[in-house]
Amino acid sequence: MRKIKDEKGSITIFVLTAMLLFLVVAVGIYVYYANSINNQKRTISSIQDEYSADDIDQVYENLTTDNFSSEYCEKYNDENGQTAYIPNGFYVVPGKENISEGLVISDNEEDTEIDGETTIAKGNQFVWIPVETAVAETEADGTTNKAMAIEQDGDYRGLLYDFTTSGSTVKDACTTTEEGYREPAFHEGQDDNTEYNDGLFTESSMQDDYNSMIESVSYYKGFYVARYELGLEGTNPVSKNASINTGVTTTDATNEETKTWYGLYEKCKEFAKENDTNSSVVSSMIWGSQYDAMLNWMIKQNIDVRSDRADERNTTQITGSSSTDNFLNIYDLCGGHLEWTLEAYLSGIDGYRFGRGGYYNEPGANSANPSSRVNNVYPQNNGTWPYIEDIVLSSRITLFIKL
Repeated sequence: MRKIKDEKGSITIFVLTAMLLFLVVAVGIYVYYANSINNQKRTISSIQDEYSADDIDQVYENLTTDNFSSEYCEKYNDENGQTAYIPNGFYVVPGKENISEGLVISDNEEDTEIDGETTIAKGNQFVWIPVETAVAETEADGTTNKAMAIEQDGDYRGLLYDFTTSGSTVKDACTTTEEGYREPAFHEGQDDNTEYNDGLFTESSMQDDYNSMIESVSYYKGFYVARYELGLEGTNPVSKNASINTGVTTTDATNEETKTWYGLYEKCKEFAKENDTNSSVVSSMIWGSQYDAMLNWMIKQNIDVRSDRADERNTTQITGSSSTDNFLNIYDLCGGHLEWTLEAYLSGIDGYRFGRGGYYNEPGANSANPSSRVNNVYPQNNGTWPYIEDIVLSSRITLFIKL
C-alpha cells in the first residue's frame, strides 16, 4: 500500500510541475503579444499624426501615382520626367520617346525611327496627347485650363474652341442645349436613317461613348491620336504610312465602305472595339474636342496652329507622303485629306458634321484651319458623299485606354 501511495504522490507532483511550466509559458506569450500590440498602437498613432499634418489630396495623389497599376497599360516616364501610359500590345517607338516632341507608339515591336529616318514602320502608330484637365467646372474655366468637356445633367458635353494667333477661347454656348456647336450630337432625320446608320449608334450610345472617352482622358490625363489619316489594308482600318506600306490606301470616296461619313465612322470604331476583351484600348472617329485638345497641346509646344503653311502641306492624297506636313510627329494636318470628325453644328435634319484640318489643294492651309470648320461644313444629305470642288474627305482614328 505504501508503494502505491508513493507512486500516487509522485504523479501529483509531476502534474503540478507541468501545470506550473504551462502557466509560465502562457504568461510569457501574453506579455510578448501585449508588448507587440502596444508597439503597433504606437506605430499607428505615429502614422496618423504624420498624415494628419499632410494635405490628404497630396497623400492620395502620391499613392495613386507611385503605386499605379492597371490591367490595360503601363506607366511610362520619359527622360524629362513627363508621364504617359502605354497600352498593352503597344510599344514606344525608339527615336520617338519624348512626350513634348510627340511620343509615338506602335503595335509592332520592330518599328524604329532614328534621326528622322524611318527604318522600320510596319505597325499602326499613334501619338500621345497630354491633357492636364479633361473636365472644367464652367465654360469660362475651359478657356483658362483648356479642358475638353463640362459636366451637364449627369453627362459630359464637349468644349470646342476658336483659335486665334494668340491662343484659343471656348466657343460661346457650345455646351448648352440650344442649337449651336455641339458634341456629342445626334441628328434626328439623318442619324436615325437605317440605310446609312444601320444600328451603328443611337443618341444614348453616342453619349455613352463620349462619357467613356472623357472619363478615360480624365483618369490617364491623355489619349492617343492616329499618326496618319485613316487607311485601309484590305478591309482593315489602319494608322500606317501609306506612302511606304504596300497595300495600304488612304480612305476616301473611291472606296465603297468609306464613301460616307457613316462608313468612316464605322471603320474608325472597328479598329479596337470596346467589347473586345483582347484590346486594352477603344477606338473612335476623332471627336472635335479631341482635335482641339491636340491643337491646344501644340500651342503649349510653341506651334502656331493658325499659321498658313501652303508650302508645307501634303499636296498628295496619300497620308504620310510629305515630311514637311508633320507636327509633333502627326502627319497631314495641313494637307492630304480633309478629315471628318464627330463635331456637329445645329441639330436635327438641318445639322452638319465638320471636316477639320487642311486638304491637298487648299491654299493657305493651317492646322486649325477655321475655314474648313466654319465655312466648309457639309450637310450629310442622309449620308451621301458631299462633293465640293476637289475636296476629298477621310478621317483619323483616336484611342483611349480602358478603365
